[in-house]
Amino acid sequence: MGHSAGGHIVALISYDEKFLNKYSLNTSIIKGLILLDGGGYDIVEIRRSFPVLYSLLYEKAFGDDENILKDASPIYHLDEAEYVPPTLIIYTNWKLAKKGAELLIEKLDNIGASFEVFYAPGKTHTTVNRDIGKPDDKVTKVILEFLERLNKNS
Repeated sequence: MGHSAGGHIVALISYDEKFLNKYSLNTSIIKGLILLDGGGYDIVEIRRSFPVLYSLLYEKAFGDDENILKDASPIYHLDEAEYVPPTLIIYTNWKLAKKGAELLIEKLDNIGASFEVFYAPGKTHTTVNRDIGKPDDKVTKVILEFLERLNKNS
């Protein structure tokens, strides 16, 4: 599970075998992943659609080389992935995370991957993460139900 940039990193490690292969592992050890308002599933699209946010949040880390941007974007690794773990995508109305979630959902659907989606109404990029574990938090309920289903299937 990862929130924001952590969601990006979790997705990248889970969808691109090279990271775990360094340790003689593969992505099949990942039983499921939870992406919580992730912000970097397609960095090429972020640069195109949100140039100001890109320059503020991404450019220093990734630069402008499109090959590097694609390699750092989980979405570009899904076509060649041998295994895609069941994925829960939770997103808010933050325009960058919402756009990324929509692109990831479309890609996962196109390749026939197992995934679930939850739009977190009334949550912000901060509160969707901060409120996990609070009584009556809908995001917490969705996460726990997803984990329960994964546990039943293992």
